[in-house]
Amino acid sequence: MSLLARLADRLILYPTRAALPAVGKRRRLVAWDRGNAEVWIHTANGDDEGGAGSVSDGGGAGPADLYLLKLSGNAGRAELTGDWPATAWPEKRVEIWSCNPPGYGGSSGAARMRDFPPALSAVYAALKAEAAGRPILVMGTSLGGCGALYLAAAHDPAGAILRNPAPLGEFIRGEFCAITLGAARLIARQVPPPLDAVRQAARARAPAIFVMAMRDTVIPTEYQQRIFDAYAGDKRLIQLEDADHADPPALDEQEAIEAACREMFAWP
Repeated sequence: MSLLARLADRLILYPTRAALPAVGKRRRLVAWDRGNAEVWIHTANGDDEGGAGSVSDGGGAGPADLYLLKLSGNAGRAELTGDWPATAWPEKRVEIWSCNPPGYGGSSGAARMRDFPPALSAVYAALKAEAAGRPILVMGTSLGGCGALYLAAAHDPAGAILRNPAPLGEFIRGEFCAITLGAARLIARQVPPPLDAVRQAARARAPAIFVMAMRDTVIPTEYQQRIFDAYAGDKRLIQLEDADHADPPALDEQEAIEAACREMFAWP
């Protein structure tokens, strides 16, 4: 089983360690049981010096109105995350925490799926302490969507935004079973239950926006739809009609997502 777990990690995870620029962000390490998770923090929309629309490293300007925890996909890194969707609330100061999971960037340890949930829980706990009762949104893209669904189910944030999330077990069975002569079924069982996106969706109650790329060639829409259908909380689906997995939304689609954010996540 240990060998199968390593095979599952190798099949799914593509960690990178290269140093990347993190302009306008400050680095924080959050300790968890087996190491440190690297978080990059910046502020959007309301820096004391720059006014609305400015970006800062989040230091020294007092508490934010809203906190956003962003989890990237396999090809992403916390150093590179931008402000969006903080642009939905231009009047609010939004502090954005972007996390590299174990084995990625400056986070310690190897890239193992079983380590993602406890590391993310530690980061969420640190953010919750920082937020001091102010609302927290979690946002995950692709693989990061599995982590965001886990946090939505386990920690009940104020809301979740999920773009092209992947039901890892179903995806492995459906896409790799034939070429592995059935071994993919055994490998799929190694996905840890906290990262079972369909199971966690059925437990989550936070209001959620799902963004689905309708021409996704990485995570076909049939897999994403299973997660959306299972989601227990209030939910809304926004389809990006001509987008592949990593394509940005068109301007009208971005405006629709931001409008949905304002409607579903409304705070004083």
